Amino acid sequence: MGENLIIATGKGDINLERSYTAIGLKRTSVRTSIGVRLEIPKEGMDYMKAKSNNLKIKKHYENAYVKTHCVCYAGEVVPYRAQQMSLVGGRADSYALRDTSNVNILYRSARQNSLDAALNTLRKFEKVSNGNVVYQTIDDFLESNISDGLFIPNRDWEIKGDVSKLFDKTVYESLRDFLITVYEKKYIDIRHGLVHAPAAEWIVPQVSVNFNFETDVDGLFVVGDGSGKTQGILSAAVSALRATNVIRQRRNAA
Repeated sequence: MGENLIIATGKGDINLERSYTAIGLKRTSVRTSIGVRLEIPKEGMDYMKAKSNNLKIKKHYENAYVKTHCVCYAGEVVPYRAQQMSLVGGRADSYALRDTSNVNILYRSARQNSLDAALNTLRKFEKVSNGNVVYQTIDDFLESNISDGLFIPNRDWEIKGDVSKLFDKTVYESLRDFLITVYEKKYIDIRHGLVHAPAAEWIVPQVSVNFNFETDVDGLFVVGDGSGKTQGILSAAVSALRATNVIRQRRNAA
């Protein structure tokens, strides 16, 4: 092996926790967010669109908060695999506008290390859904009923189910209250909507790294979302630049 190594897995459909443990990398605590992806008719998100392309709405609860995240106006809901689990996200294409908009509604505990509890919930979804995303009408989610007869065409990656029953009680009640609040305040018109789950962020175990994303092992760098320190393309790219700049400086000084 060379004198420097950069690990850049992304979130990845692999068990990063097991991999990092095998290498002997130290971990730090992480606060994980879990929740649902709300999909509604496009005009239901006009208020948010008028304020910002990615407006953040947040409401605090006891030792937690719920927030909107990753707004996709006139976009589509999409599945992806991470940490050997099926999750749901969204994307938007200005050249292919759709009739619906979508956004994450995420619950985040104030506990310093909430990763294990979140992963337990995500694994419950994975087991019950057999690796699929689960969907439910917004009305049934709020009332904790199953969406009998509902069918989404051209989405063979989803099954219908009672999303509300798969979350811990505190998480579900906070998500429910938040959805009712944003509707009553006319921030988001949730009527005729669907919820897709599970949605999550910060589900990768955080590796102990310095400012340049170098681990306790000299010359070993872990960058991007796989480090648990970044979330998204831009911050991931910055982490890689920091690592490569350090490597170049060391080589030039040799």
